[in-house]
Amino acid sequence: VLKMNQTSPRREVSAVYINMLQQKDKLLPYWSKNEGRDHVFIFSDQGMNFFPEWKAYIPNSVFIVTEALTPRCGPSCFNPWKDFVVPGHTDYFRYRRMRSFNLPSEQRSILFNFHGRHPGLNGLYKNNVVRGKIMQVFSDLEGVSVGGFVDDYFERMGASHFCLVPMGTSSRT
Repeated sequence: VLKMNQTSPRREVSAVYINMLQQKDKLLPYWSKNEGRDHVFIFSDQGMNFFPEWKAYIPNSVFIVTEALTPRCGPSCFNPWKDFVVPGHTDYFRYRRMRSFNLPSEQRSILFNFHGRHPGLNGLYKNNVVRGKIMQVFSDLEGVSVGGFVDDYFERMGASHFCLVPMGTSSRT
């Protein structure tokens, strides 16, 4: 696992990936079995912008990202058939709080939840169709929890089987 951060120059990050992938037969012995389809790369925030050559080197690999539409990369950076979006702002405090309310699956009473900014709550989201539809379709449905920010968010997360992560205006929303 390589850890890089956004303080590293873009070319430096890209060079590390390219060097590794040019040595894939030695460093990644299982790569050729499925052309990288069984390899996972994690890109947080706008991380894919630090490795613009990804299309040439890892187009078949699975990506775990914090944004389906990475700024300056757009929809070409995300394939919903193979990639995953995860919440981008889960610092240590939030992680510990969520874990403290994490219930076993058989005790969870909420199918899914989404609590955050949406068109009815924030003007910046007036054109966010997906978040608007979530609110329109699921607001009054029993067994789901959707809406704006709530004080008992961690409890709701712990009682949910799934957490919806619709696109916002950044990796934190």
